[in-house]
Amino acid sequence: MELAESLDRAGLSAKDASAFKPRDVRGLVRATRGRRRGTLTDDQLPELVDMVLEPESRPLVTYLGYAVRRA
Repeated sequence: MELAESLDRAGLSAKDASAFKPRDVRGLVRATRGRRRGTLTDDQLPELVDMVLEPESRPLVTYLGYAVRRA
């Protein structure tokens, strides 16, 4: 996993990472297009994209997690 390798080089250890993805990819596509056209603001994106946390899924693109500095 590229993220784990980057953290390791920085002296950090990943403690948790979960997939964080849109419930329906079509909402993400609509939100991205609207943002690029300037018809949507950043404040409108979360409701349109409807991101969900899937702790058992492998993070492919977007993730939520944390790391700690190794002793």
